[in-house]
Amino acid sequence: MDSDKEQGREVPLADAQPPEVTVSRDTRRAERVPPGQSRTRKWPVLDASGPPAIDLKSWRLRLGGLVAQPAEWSWDEFAKLPRVKVFADFHCVTRWSRLGNLWEGVSTRELIARAGGVRPEARFVVAYGYDRGWTTNLPLEHFLAEDALVAILHDGESISMEHGGPARLIPHPKRRPIPPPRAPPDFSAHHRTVSGTDRTQALLRRQAYGPRRGDAHRTGMALGVISEIIAPWLPLPG
Repeated sequence: MDSDKEQGREVPLADAQPPEVTVSRDTRRAERVPPGQSRTRKWPVLDASGPPAIDLKSWRLRLGGLVAQPAEWSWDEFAKLPRVKVFADFHCVTRWSRLGNLWEGVSTRELIARAGGVRPEARFVVAYGYDRGWTTNLPLEHFLAEDALVAILHDGESISMEHGGPARLIPHPKRRPIPPPRAPPDFSAHHRTVSGTDRTQALLRRQAYGPRRGDAHRTGMALGVISEIIAPWLPLPG
């Protein structure tokens, strides 16, 4: 973990943020740590199978599926897009919560707008990243929430590969009771093409976590907007 990013004992507060920062509404809860979680002041490194090797010269982010027009950005192009800052809490599936993170990157709304918007039948987004078979899926409304972004900075610093860099999908945070689902450690997936048909079958690979557990996702390769998810998930052990 990054010892130089250890927080103080005081919990960062939403009201202390400057006006240009989008504040996630979860940070205004009286009890910000969900049941079964514990607060950490550190910035743990948790990666299911180690970070992949990514050359920024060949890095691409593609957005397709049920959008008006597919879009693609190189790293240099993506870094020049308008940025937002989001103050949000982060809850990991391994039962730690880090409160008051300041993310900076490109709003998911900005990305969808540059793809001409979504088609009326769109309901979900599937994210495919760079390493070892990971995917995540989430409802379109969570992907397009005001506090959802593809982040490239965390607390003012570039996101390291160990923490899901160079770009990490941070959707609208979801609080659920324990046992999970909750947010997982960093994970990503194969590049695949998502069909833009009215009924799309997305058979997502399962590797330790179940559907819609992807609150943090190493972003690259592809984001697909689809109308339906059909995934034959198996029960989690334990």
